[in-house]
Amino acid sequence: MNETTKQTSPQNRYDVSCLVTFHNEGYLAHRTLTSVGMCRDYAEKRGLSVELVLVLDNADAVTEAVVAGHFAVRKDDQILRVHERSAPMSRNKGIQAAKGEFISIHDGDDYYSENLVYEGVAQCKAQPRLITHAEINIGFESEYYMYRVGNIRHGDYTKYDLLTQNPLSVQAIAPRHVFIQIPYQPTGNGFGYEDWHWNAETIAAGFEHVTVPHTFMFYRRKRHGSVLVRESASKSLIRPSHLFDQLESPMHELSSSILRDNLSENTSRKPVVSADLSDVVKTARRKSRLSAFLKPPAKKLISKLPDDLQPPAKAFAWSFLTLARSVREHVRNKRPTPAVPTSPAVPQTEKSAPENFSLVSMAECVAALKRISRLDSSLHPDVNPPLYEYRFVSDGRLGRLFALLYNPIKGQRYDAVYLVPWLVPGGADLMTVNFANTLAGRGKKVLVISTLPCPSPWRNQLTEGVDFVDLGNAADGFSNEDKKLLLARILLQLQPQAVHCMLSQLGYETFIDYAAALRQYMKLYAAFYCDEKRKDGSDAGYVPLFLMAILPIVSGISTDNDVMPRLWHRKYGAPLELFSTVYGRMDFAPSDGENPFCSGKSVLWAGRFCQQKCPELLLEIVKKMPATHFFVYGEPYTEEDRRLYSSFRFLPNVTLGGKYSGFASLPVRDCFCFLYTSAYDGLPNVLLEAAAAGLPVVAPDIGGISDFINDQTGWLVGQDASADDYARAMEEMRSAPELRRTKVLAAQNLLHVRHNEMAFKNSILKFYGF
Repeated sequence: MNETTKQTSPQNRYDVSCLVTFHNEGYLAHRTLTSVGMCRDYAEKRGLSVELVLVLDNADAVTEAVVAGHFAVRKDDQILRVHERSAPMSRNKGIQAAKGEFISIHDGDDYYSENLVYEGVAQCKAQPRLITHAEINIGFESEYYMYRVGNIRHGDYTKYDLLTQNPLSVQAIAPRHVFIQIPYQPTGNGFGYEDWHWNAETIAAGFEHVTVPHTFMFYRRKRHGSVLVRESASKSLIRPSHLFDQLESPMHELSSSILRDNLSENTSRKPVVSADLSDVVKTARRKSRLSAFLKPPAKKLISKLPDDLQPPAKAFAWSFLTLARSVREHVRNKRPTPAVPTSPAVPQTEKSAPENFSLVSMAECVAALKRISRLDSSLHPDVNPPLYEYRFVSDGRLGRLFALLYNPIKGQRYDAVYLVPWLVPGGADLMTVNFANTLAGRGKKVLVISTLPCPSPWRNQLTEGVDFVDLGNAADGFSNEDKKLLLARILLQLQPQAVHCMLSQLGYETFIDYAAALRQYMKLYAAFYCDEKRKDGSDAGYVPLFLMAILPIVSGISTDNDVMPRLWHRKYGAPLELFSTVYGRMDFAPSDGENPFCSGKSVLWAGRFCQQKCPELLLEIVKKMPATHFFVYGEPYTEEDRRLYSSFRFLPNVTLGGKYSGFASLPVRDCFCFLYTSAYDGLPNVLLEAAAAGLPVVAPDIGGISDFINDQTGWLVGQDASADDYARAMEEMRSAPELRRTKVLAAQNLLHVRHNEMAFKNSILKFYGF
C-alpha cells in the first residue's frame, strides 16, 4: 500500500464506504483489514474515493487493538464501538454512519480480491437498480471449495428457490439508500440468515442481484463457533418476506382442489372440483445436494438401511463424492489446456455487460488462491486438498407449492388457524369443527389446515366463512422436513393471532422445531385428550411423544375433560394452569316427554370398530349374554378388524348395522342401554349423544369418562373390567327402570348445564382471550 493512496480524502462525501463488522476475530482481523485496504487502493487508483467504516460490536481487547492500530486505517475513517451483539444490527449502525454513496459489506475474518469494490461500484453506477456480489466464493479453513454465486440473469435460480435456500452471499455492494430503505433484520430467537432475508427483501423491492465477473470472496468456514452452523442446527428461519407474497401460483386453476372458502350446501357458487396435482408437484420429493449427484442404485441401497443408519450412510456418500470431485478437478487441472479458437466479437449492444464474460475456470480460482496466499499462506493450493466446486441446485418446487397454497388466502388476517390431520367422522374432528364454526359465528376469521394425505369428508361440516387448506394431499411425497418448513412459512406469512394444533403430528413437530420463530408473531396452542395405550398397557400416542416438548412453548392446552390434566400433572409435572377444559358441545337433550326412557329390550354399541374400542371384549360380552339382543354399529378399518367383525355375523343375538350416519339414525327406542368399551379415551362425544337420546350408559373408568359417567349419571365399571363385570352392570340396569330414569335425567341435566352452546362458546373465548 503506497503513501499516495493512504492520504486522507479532503471531501466529506465518498463514492463508497467499505463497512467491516468485527466481534471477537482477534488477530484474524489484521489480515482482513489488509485485504479491504488493498480493495481501497485498487479503487482509488481508478478514481473512486473510499472510506472504511469499522464497527466493533462488543469486540474483545485484542480485536479492538488490532483494528485501532492497523496501518490501513486513516484519521477520517470511522471506528464505531457498539454493543448490539448482533451482526445485522451492528451493520445497520455502520450503514447509518457511512458517508459513501455506495456501501460494500464485509465480514471481519474474510478476504476479498482487490478488484471487487471498484468493479462492483462501477456496475452499480452503470445500472442504478443493481446489487452486486463477488462472482466466486472460495471457502477455506474447515472446507476448501469454490462456489459460483447465483446470477439470476443466467437463470441460476428463481424467486421460488429463496423460500428454501440462498443462492447469493453475505458480501454485497449497493447504493446506501437501498440499505437505509431495507435494513438488516435482527436474528436470534428462531430467526437467522439476515443476508438471505435482505436478499429476498431487495428482490421483492425490484432490485436485481448480479455477480461481478472475475471477482472473489474468500469465505472463512470456521471449524468451531460458526454462526451459520449454529443457525442451521437450531433450525433457524428467515423472517417473513414480501418476496413470498409476490410468488405467483404456477397453476392457479388447480388450487380449488386443495383449498377453498367453504360453501354452504345451498350456495349457488361454483362447486369445488377435484384436480390432479401431479403436474404441479410431480416427483415431489425435493432433491438434496446429495440426490443431485448420487446414482439411483446408491440412493435405493441407502433407503433400504435402517433409519438410524441412513444419516451416516448419506454423510459417507457425500464425503466420497467430494473426494471424487476433488480428484477429478485435480486431474483436469494437470492436463494441458487445449487451444480454443477465438470466436467473432459480439456487438456490445446484443448482451448486457456481465454476460460477455466467460465463466471463471478452476485454474483461475487456483491462481486467485495463490495471489491471496501472499496475505494468508494457509490458503495456498499446495497446502490444501484439491479445490472442488460446490454447485447450487436450483429446485423451486417447494416454493411453487407454497405459492399454490398460500396465494388464495394471502392477506387474510386470521384470528385462529387449526391444524388437523384430517376431518373425518369422529369425536376429535367434531371438536375441531365446533371450535371453528363457533368462532366464525362470532365474526372471527378462521382457517383449518389438514396435514395428512387423506380425504377430509367432514370439511363440508365447516360453516361458510371458514377457510380450508389441504396441505396434506398437496405436499404428499415431499419429505417431512419440507412439510414442516412449508407449514411454518405459511404461518409466518399469515401471522394469525392463534394457531391451535388439534392432534396433527406435523403440527406438533412444526411447533417444536420452529416455536421460537412462530411465537414472535402468534400464540401457539395444543390439544390433548387422553393417553393412548398399547396392548401391554404402556403409554403410546401423542401425549408421551409431544406433551413434554410442547409444555414450554404453548400458551395453553385444551382438553375435553377435567380428569386427564390432573393425571398428566402427576405423571409429567405439567402445570395445571396451562390446561383448559372445553367440554364437548351437545345442542339437543330431550325431555322425558319427548323421548320415552329405556323402553327397549336391546343393547346398543356404536363407534369406530377398531382395536382401541376393544372389539374382542365386546364379543366376549355378547357371548356372556345370549338372551340379550345387541345392535352393533361401526365400520372396521384394518384387515384384523374385518376378521373380528365377521365373527359377529354368526351370533344369533347380534344385528350388525355397519357404518352409520349420526346417532339419530341408530335404533335408540329399541334399546335400554348404551354399552361403551374402549382401551383409552378422553370424554367420547358418543356418550353425550347417548345420554341426550335418553339411554343410560355402561362405560369403563378410563381417560376422562368419569368426568361425565359416574354413580349419579350412569354405570361406571373398572378400567380392567371383565366381560362378567359389564354383564352384571347391564343386568342391574335392566332390573331397575326407575334408577335408569334417574341417572339419565342427571346426565341430561349435566348436558344442559355444562355442554350447551353458550358454555361451549364462552369456554373457547376464554381459552384464547378473545
